[in-house]
Amino acid sequence: AWVCRVVVSVVWTAYLVYASHVAESTRKRESQLQDDLCAAVQALRDGRRADSMLNHILKNNMADATGCIELFRREHPGAGGKLSTACDILFRGISWCKLREAMLSIVA
Repeated sequence: AWVCRVVVSVVWTAYLVYASHVAESTRKRESQLQDDLCAAVQALRDGRRADSMLNHILKNNMADATGCIELFRREHPGAGGKLSTACDILFRGISWCKLREAMLSIVA
C-alpha cells in the first residue's frame, strides 16, 4: 500500500512538472508570436508613412516641373507641342498619386 502511495506521488509530481513546462513553453511561444505581430504591424505603419511621404514629394516635384514648363511656354510661344504633352503626362502622374493616397486612406 505504501508503494502505491509513493508511486502515485512520484507520478503526480512528474505530471505537475510536465504540465508546468508545457504551460511555460506555450506562454513563451504566445509571447513571441505577439511580439512578432506587433513588429509586423509597426513595419506596415512605417511603410504607409514612408509611402505617403513619397507620394507627397512626387506630387510636388511633378507640379513644380509642370509650372516650369508652363513658364517656359509663356516665354517662348512657339514651343508648344511636345511641352504641352509633357505637362499632360505630369498632370496624369499627379492625378494617379492623389488617387493612390485616397485609396490608402480608405484602406487604413
